[in-house]
Amino acid sequence: MKISPPLCITSRLCAGFTLDDGSSVSIEYSGLPGNNGRQRYHYFIDTADGFTAEGEDLESGVGNGNLQSGLENLIVFIITAGEDRDPDDRIFSEFPWMHEWSKSHGDELSCFSCEIEEQELIEE
Repeated sequence: MKISPPLCITSRLCAGFTLDDGSSVSIEYSGLPGNNGRQRYHYFIDTADGFTAEGEDLESGVGNGNLQSGLENLIVFIITAGEDRDPDDRIFSEFPWMHEWSKSHGDELSCFSCEIEEQELIEE
């Protein structure tokens, strides 16, 4: 696998990126099967404050997805968590810090999202 900047191998030894404050977002393929032929991803969000969110509930679109498309979807998920706070959403009950963290990093995450969409940064 070849990973190009601004992506890197994170401290989790996964593909991902590090934000200016030292927080990191990492992704790898999950060992769990996806639904209807979809690829399932295992992700980590590690904040500079020591909070961690980990999950294996992110799946690709129809068909198998690659790590870069999974990372693109994860970034959209994180940005959305900063914009919308539905008290019934599982993400906020499991990770109550997620809303404020993603809200405060929204601009930087949006920049990563644009950079990732514009070019192939992960060659598998």
